[in-house]
Amino acid sequence: MVHVSLCGNWQDVLGWLRLLEQEKVPYRYTEDVRDLSEVNILVGIPPDVVKISQNRSYIFEPSLLSLSEAFSLGIVKEIFDEDNDVIRLHTLGELMKTNEPKIGHFKLHEMYYDYKYPVATKSEKCFQFFVNLSSQLFLQGVGFKEVPFLHDEYMEVLTTLIDKEKILRFMRKILIKAFEMVNLPYIHLWYYPKNAESVFLFRQDVDYVDREGVDNLLSVCHHYNIRGTYFINISGEEEFEDEIGHLKLEEPETPKRLPCLKKIKDAGHEIANHGYWHYVFENYEENYINIKKCNNSLEKLLNINAKGFSAPGGTWHYDLAKAIEKNKFIYASNACLDLGGFPYYFYVQGRKSKTLEIPFSSVCLSFLNNEEIEIDKFVRYYLEYIDEQLKNNEPITILGHPHLMGRVAKRLLPPVFDRIVELGIPNMTLGEFADWWKKRENLSFSYEIKGKRTEIVSDISDFQVEVIYSKRRQLKRSTEILL
Repeated sequence: MVHVSLCGNWQDVLGWLRLLEQEKVPYRYTEDVRDLSEVNILVGIPPDVVKISQNRSYIFEPSLLSLSEAFSLGIVKEIFDEDNDVIRLHTLGELMKTNEPKIGHFKLHEMYYDYKYPVATKSEKCFQFFVNLSSQLFLQGVGFKEVPFLHDEYMEVLTTLIDKEKILRFMRKILIKAFEMVNLPYIHLWYYPKNAESVFLFRQDVDYVDREGVDNLLSVCHHYNIRGTYFINISGEEEFEDEIGHLKLEEPETPKRLPCLKKIKDAGHEIANHGYWHYVFENYEENYINIKKCNNSLEKLLNINAKGFSAPGGTWHYDLAKAIEKNKFIYASNACLDLGGFPYYFYVQGRKSKTLEIPFSSVCLSFLNNEEIEIDKFVRYYLEYIDEQLKNNEPITILGHPHLMGRVAKRLLPPVFDRIVELGIPNMTLGEFADWWKKRENLSFSYEIKGKRTEIVSDISDFQVEVIYSKRRQLKRSTEILL
């Protein structure tokens, strides 16, 4: 049976664990370097303590602790990769000069030519990292960051300072190359139902109920048969923020606009939790109460037991994560954690969270400067974004607010929805996608090489896998014999 061995201290391997869980490639965790398999990921373990076999491939990544013992170190704020362009991060890198083939590089000087230090190198059976990438996936930190908007333009958005989705793509590329190195097919569970290339997730954060914006959104979505997820804030304080600030409304505004909320529900959209107050508190107790109070309001007003939560402002910290989990949500979607990529579970103090995180692009109309000039630019951006997500087979996520996107929905959304429908991309609510991902998570399989044939072994009779072998990518049913 073919599988990946993940080796190292538990706290050091969690980034690679996130990738393996997202991919659903057969793997096992071990701390024993004598108990390895065909493809091996070793974090914090130097190559000289491993007996290299010609029948196996090895990915060596330094842990932050082992990296700190290197003779010469540099601060790495961005790396360059031919498949992912610039990847922004904040870590340490060993300044290694080598003649071995480089995979990615970084420089120490931002303005002038400098030696291109390797992110990783490839030798006969080994990939050796000189930068710790996997730990970056769990770094917190939010700020304004320039992200590509159009070919020659950038937009400054409030989001994570680390390009986590690009880091995962880089790690995945190395993992696929490690299978190729030992002439094995890389087989993982496909990300979507049937053979869909992607899914379209449409999300609206209802900071306050803007009737005109909601009506416009419902009208356009009905025309294209698009269903979205509406995260409802109960206080509605954002409408009056400039006059009164936060947490000062004596009674909530949202219940006064109940007919508008009922329209959303009756149109088949998902309604989810955006907090009672549009605020993230510093401690667990107040966040738990804020979220619970919103749940109670949604149940009372609309008879809804919300499956999901999004944090006001996208803010996230561990005490909030504990409050989200305590409220027993199936999923959360906090836009400042990631700019995209596949769903995953956080590991808080080494323990896997029970709440699925669905990453979302935080590029939205909140950051436009001139509405009349920039609506057409947003249309072009969304169309280019759809193509980019399809290239990576990642979910297409569009975030908005009824008081912003809703006001221009009839100009902005038709060309975007036209493209989604034309390409046949399935549309799901976040709750439906979370249900699918959890179903996918519960499916396990292995595969075995028999001569020139590969067989899938599972207690489930029929599912979809991607096979990458000899430079070819194919989607196959598990019931088929794979060549």
